[in-house]
Amino acid sequence: MNSCSCNKCGTNYVGNEKKCGCKDTAYTTIPTFTCPPGDCPEPPACSEIFSARCITYQGAGINDLPITEGMSVQAIIQMFTLYLTNPSAVTGACKATFNVYPTEIGATFITIGWDSSPTANRYQVQYKAASSMVWLGLAEQTTTVATIGNLTTNTNYNVRIKTICSAPGDPEVFSYSVTLNIKTI
Repeated sequence: MNSCSCNKCGTNYVGNEKKCGCKDTAYTTIPTFTCPPGDCPEPPACSEIFSARCITYQGAGINDLPITEGMSVQAIIQMFTLYLTNPSAVTGACKATFNVYPTEIGATFITIGWDSSPTANRYQVQYKAASSMVWLGLAEQTTTVATIGNLTTNTNYNVRIKTICSAPGDPEVFSYSVTLNIKTI
């Protein structure tokens, strides 16, 4: 009889042969929102799909950028993107938010959420139709979730968060998050 060590997963005997190993189980994550029908691509065979918002970094902190254990991969990707396009939004006095995400997408609205910035005094959600050059803005706020309404169905919108670090009445000091492209259903 063959021997093997199965300390963590248990042993399994088939005839006179000893088999070792863990039973494969599917990896599951809880989705943060449901994809609109027909809007999510069908993955090719053998591909893996993950939610970058659900996976967290578990390594040592990185001093060169404010990356800490427990940050979502989505926040890190957004931070790198900002650092490449506007380093002061990551390392300057007015830090942008690094984790912008849709929490719900409807036919005529988008609800957007984001992580707070350590330097923010308030935020403004800005949006525009992807085909437009004109940005529109919701009222400034101190909370980290907002709903953009009165949108057109089946239309691509660009959404970003303006982090305002100055006090009301002072000269405005601000930075922008990454810009997301989100399509209404």
